[in-house]
Amino acid sequence: MKIKTEVLPADKAESIAKAAELLRSGELVALPTETVYGIAADARNGEAVKKIFVAKGRPQDNPLIVHVTGPEMLPGLVSEVPERAQLLMAAFCPGPLTIIMPRGPEVAAECCAGLDTVGIRMPSHPVARAVIEQSGCAFAAPSANLSGKPSPTNAQDTLVDMDGRLPLILDGGESAVGVESTVVAVTGEHPMLLRPGCEVHAYEPTPKDIIAIRNADVFIYVGGESDAWVQTVLEGVDNPDLRVVTLMDCVELLHEETVEGMQAERHGHDHDEEDEDEEELDEHVWTSPRNAARICRKLCDTFSAADSAHAAQYAQRCGDYVEKLNQLDAEFQDVVEHAARKTVVFADRFPLRYFADAYGLDYYAAYPGCADAAEPSAATVAFLIDKVRADGIPVVFTIELSNGKLADTICEATGTKKLEFATCHNVTAQAFANGATYLQLMERNVQALREALN
Repeated sequence: MKIKTEVLPADKAESIAKAAELLRSGELVALPTETVYGIAADARNGEAVKKIFVAKGRPQDNPLIVHVTGPEMLPGLVSEVPERAQLLMAAFCPGPLTIIMPRGPEVAAECCAGLDTVGIRMPSHPVARAVIEQSGCAFAAPSANLSGKPSPTNAQDTLVDMDGRLPLILDGGESAVGVESTVVAVTGEHPMLLRPGCEVHAYEPTPKDIIAIRNADVFIYVGGESDAWVQTVLEGVDNPDLRVVTLMDCVELLHEETVEGMQAERHGHDHDEEDEDEEELDEHVWTSPRNAARICRKLCDTFSAADSAHAAQYAQRCGDYVEKLNQLDAEFQDVVEHAARKTVVFADRFPLRYFADAYGLDYYAAYPGCADAAEPSAATVAFLIDKVRADGIPVVFTIELSNGKLADTICEATGTKKLEFATCHNVTAQAFANGATYLQLMERNVQALREALN
């Protein structure tokens, strides 16, 4: 039987009270956080958590993030709070950060998808915090959308997907951040960034990161404007044995370009005013399998020099991997050579200049690769819609971790299909936990490209 979904203003005490009562009774509530709107269920109630997967149409092998107001709620939800987690919480919580910690006995198994870890977040949004405080429930909450659709940032978009699937939506206006939280795992030897939330090009190292670099045998970074902080760090490193590999030094570089219809956009990293008119080098060098092979050979040489006792093993593994990259390259070449067209459309950023250049593809996109994309201009949207219609383009691409809203608009207007093309820049926490690899993601791209070009 279809559930009647009520939308209530989140600034009313009675709305918060009703949400709290629903959570305590094992029901679902959609509510705002500073990142996106989420579907909340009591994280200690496995039957309630199962309702989230039903509402979203999402498989239960995808773990959920547990939301709390502060560290005082962690006992029972996690088995320990590593020192690194304590430091991260002190620096960034409450806020759009999820920390992966060892799972405790009280969190429902349905939250963790069979893993021995759990994601913990302390939202800063006053509505989410009020519901936790009044209900007394730590709640599990993924984004409040149907699986495969964009994450909603307001109550109206939430209602489109969740009408009839849960009893209550709290309307707290627009979410301020608009993308999911950053996820960091602190369960291994080193902290691991699992997905971006806010702009990754604006990353700055912590003091602990700098110490780790100083003590390393090999330090690898991309280069370019996004890694402008690296030179300052390296100048202060007193480690004559440190070997540094800059990925952009391994390949022939290309400049970012603004193609027809593309919205010129400010970038997600800083520029000096005197550099604003200069062409910027594209940093996404790994997007071409041919470049990936060059990078692998450089890394092999570097590892062999740093650890000569295992040079033969490095060489063998590098040779095996480069062979797989060459096979991948041949697959892409075959797709393009036998394609009906050579043009792709991305309703998103386009960090694939090296890929397009390697295979002779023409492209149209909303923004350049490093653009700090906001809302596209009306002119850009109109141009892409007209281009798709005029050229009979069957597929419109988005990239990983995009909200996909622009692609949805274009697909609705043109009747085309939306597909994701992995730039291999970032992966979700679940993909990382599942062992996603460059080769796997690129093999999916082969199939997506075949469909888009035919």
